Amino acid sequence: MTRRNLLLLFVVFAPFLAIAIINTPFIPSWQSAQGSFFCVIWLLTLLSGIVLLKKPQPLPIFKTKIFLTLYLVLSSGIFILILYIWGFSGIFDFNLKQVIQYPGYSKTFYLYEQTCFPPDTATECGDYLGKLNTKISFMPIMTTKFQCRCLFGEPKHIDNTVVIPLEANLDKTASYIVINLNNGEISPK
Repeated sequence: MTRRNLLLLFVVFAPFLAIAIINTPFIPSWQSAQGSFFCVIWLLTLLSGIVLLKKPQPLPIFKTKIFLTLYLVLSSGIFILILYIWGFSGIFDFNLKQVIQYPGYSKTFYLYEQTCFPPDTATECGDYLGKLNTKISFMPIMTTKFQCRCLFGEPKHIDNTVVIPLEANLDKTASYIVINLNNGEISPK
């Protein structure tokens, strides 16, 4: 493959990589880098597409110039839409309540809550959520370990466990969760 064909493949597939990056749950300290990665990939795609438009090569079905022009216009529109949704969803999305990390233990946990909008009281709408995420050990990415229609109370560290009471719990299946800090297991009680 020539350098031009590799550049064309980059222009076509890079926006999908950028969308995957923006939808991956990064740890809070990497969320600004996540937005930067997203913007850099889109800008590189746009610049690469403009370079290809200067001297297009014909594709088997139609001309590269028409294809790239339509593709760049469409991907730029999608880019602006995703930035708008990403910026606007911060109002309605889960908000970080607390980071749980104790010296001597390798696991890091993140408590997120989604409360009512506008937040006069956290439970006035009856549709609020709590989510407990944990960091994947070697990457700055999180995975959800526990989710409920509840809000989290103040965590209490007891020996090698953390007990988190569930306040305003709509599910009524558990009143608190216990996190084993040695192995990262979570059990609702």
